[in-house]
Amino acid sequence: LSVRLERNLLDSLYYTESSLALDTLRHHYIRWFSEVSGDTLYQTIIIDNSPVAANRDYLVFGTGFTILRAPFQLGGPDSTQAAFRGEIQAATLMNVVSQYERIAMVPFDGSRYAGISYYWDYDHWKTYTNSPTAVNALAFVPYQHDDFVPQGLTNSWEDPDFPGPEGMIYISLYNRDVTGRTGLRRSMIVELDPGNNYQVRRCFRLRGQLQYSHNGGIAYHNGTIYIASSGCIEGYPVPAYMGDDTLKYQDLYPLSAGLWDVGGPASFTTYFDDTLWVGDFREEDEDNPYLRGYPMNPDGSVSEIPKYYRLPLRTQGCAWSRYGNETYLFVSISAGGTNNSLLHRFNKRDLSAYYVAEPERTLEFPSGSEDLSFDKEGDIWSVSESGARYYQLRVSSPWKQFFPFVYETKREVLFQDVDTTLGIGNINKATLPAGFAIANFPNPFNSQTTIVYSIAEDSFINIGVYDVRGCEIAHPVENQFTPAGSYKLSLDLPAMPAGLYFVRLSSDSGRGTVCKIVYLK
Repeated sequence: LSVRLERNLLDSLYYTESSLALDTLRHHYIRWFSEVSGDTLYQTIIIDNSPVAANRDYLVFGTGFTILRAPFQLGGPDSTQAAFRGEIQAATLMNVVSQYERIAMVPFDGSRYAGISYYWDYDHWKTYTNSPTAVNALAFVPYQHDDFVPQGLTNSWEDPDFPGPEGMIYISLYNRDVTGRTGLRRSMIVELDPGNNYQVRRCFRLRGQLQYSHNGGIAYHNGTIYIASSGCIEGYPVPAYMGDDTLKYQDLYPLSAGLWDVGGPASFTTYFDDTLWVGDFREEDEDNPYLRGYPMNPDGSVSEIPKYYRLPLRTQGCAWSRYGNETYLFVSISAGGTNNSLLHRFNKRDLSAYYVAEPERTLEFPSGSEDLSFDKEGDIWSVSESGARYYQLRVSSPWKQFFPFVYETKREVLFQDVDTTLGIGNINKATLPAGFAIANFPNPFNSQTTIVYSIAEDSFINIGVYDVRGCEIAHPVENQFTPAGSYKLSLDLPAMPAGLYFVRLSSDSGRGTVCKIVYLK
């Protein structure tokens, strides 16, 4: 059995046919696209996430703005030919095709359309929201149409000691129906297999103290998934996968070490540097949120003396990464509804227990982004809750944005502004002499900029700021002994007019270098 796509257009028949024979003893997900652009007809067939046939035909006459109406038929051209062997579980026909519709992988589990969250058959038309930041390797999050809401995300490679070779992605979901009731069914952990087009390999039902909880962010370490919720952390060992004989649906039981009270809401967690980091989600009228780092004990339990960092309000998840000689914390912020989610990047050196640091960079994604996790390639993964039935179909203020995916953002996108030569962001390397350098970022700037500089040997240095006439207007560093290394300082010019200025670095050895800065008001 094969698949053939035909289209009768302007009294001509155009077709595309796959040579792939379908296995009639299993389910298949078939997508086909038939699009007219100018004077060209494009037709594509995708089976089980793999393109199997494509064709392009030039039309004698371009269609322009002609409205085309034609019947749509599943099956052979007449009643004498067999249409299918088996059954059609679901079929949808759309006249709008998103870029994500073409590439998103299908979980093949859950109700409705092979686990895809579709809301075409309700009283509002729902199209996918475009992401302001480039994403790839998307997969639909399963069970969202089954009254489950995704929250946490981790992957096997979050633990750098994971032996491999097959790393999995794990998503935590809690039960919430369209009326807002929660806890009618146990919370779940879903295991997606990247090596099999991100299909559901196993689905685990929680059986510990947090089995009915609003389970938030999750972490992976030493074969165990740690869940944060209700001020507690609970660890669940993942059973070994035994091939095709492994049960797909299993109960998941917690570690014998029990439940750890870590204080605060404990809304999400991540693993990094032999430490379990636990963070709080807080609204504006609540206490300050913190990220607390608990060293891990050999038995999988956590130490009672954490390290603290302040977090922004509405933080949904965190993840750490190293780049060059620096360590960075990434923070996911989401307000839901119509607002984009934010991904902040902080340098660890700027973090404090007493105030919220200024992020070095912020990226935007569609609404509903939740937990974060880095994989072995250094790319970051996140999951959106915007595809959940509760948020899309509730009576009061249903969400307008719709991005029902787990998705990846490449490392080069996250750090494209960082120059590892000095370990500090946004520096134009072409303008810097080796071993003795100065630059600034951002440039131009309209409030405050960061001056970054590097010296090759211990020196007494001066840093001065000059206008275009050569008059010194500031002297942030004056005859200061500075060991060899890289440094940065903040500079603002509130009393000065907008324009071009110069920052000069000089040393007692007679060396000097200058960078140009542009101040905008």
